[in-house]
Amino acid sequence: MNTRIASLAVLALAHAASAQLLIGNDQTNASIWHIDVTTNTPTNLLTGTSAVAWGMAHDGNSNTLYWNNGSALRSSPFSLSGLTPSAAVTITYNAATISITGLAYDTARNKLIGYRSVTVPGFYEINPLTGVANLLATTPASTDFGGFDYDPVADVFYANNDGNGGPGRGIVRITSLYTSPVYTNLAPYPGTDTDIDGLGVGGGFAWMVNDVPAQGIYRFDLGTNAYAANQPSPFTGTNGIFSSGAWVVPAPGTMALGLVAPLAMRRRR
Repeated sequence: MNTRIASLAVLALAHAASAQLLIGNDQTNASIWHIDVTTNTPTNLLTGTSAVAWGMAHDGNSNTLYWNNGSALRSSPFSLSGLTPSAAVTITYNAATISITGLAYDTARNKLIGYRSVTVPGFYEINPLTGVANLLATTPASTDFGGFDYDPVADVFYANNDGNGGPGRGIVRITSLYTSPVYTNLAPYPGTDTDIDGLGVGGGFAWMVNDVPAQGIYRFDLGTNAYAANQPSPFTGTNGIFSSGAWVVPAPGTMALGLVAPLAMRRRR
């Protein structure tokens, strides 16, 4: 096999294997979990007050995880050994404190985007250092995009719409978010569900995270536009009000270096 092709193949496999799902909630025993979706193995990364997560997003360029509890934005380097929460940064708009219910990180443009569901519902760019938010686009009446994430592969956003307005309730693809957002409903929610607050997009799926532990995590196949078998949820205890999700993609250049090196050595022989 051509060495360059082999190296790219190894990188692609390693990227797919190392990219995984993160989820959080706002239960009384709030927790943030990493889920190996291949083995269904959950790892608890953080528990307690600082783990409350209404929204969550991962910046693969800097390997930084962001999450928020209402107006309080926190961050930490992502590590399977656990998270080290920063001090809370207050999210503000026009000098007033606001709450965000969904987060996404646009790695192509290095922008942290939040969704606000009340007062001036819409998508906001948030400065992660100062918490200052700027309105990018208002959203259609009677929509609620609390579950929100960015897909770097397709360079589009996805959201869970709990409302009947706009594109209707279901999993929604959002294009042209920075100019004039276009909303496309891919499928209604499964069964009779009307409230899905968390979303992580990656590995070819939209992972729709419920705050009710018994409901599990819905898997929507973005290739076939059909639901697959549910992903088990590690959440325990009481039902929450908010939940969150994010897909962890390692920073470029950090993947499978140990696997690619032998291929390079092989080429030099």
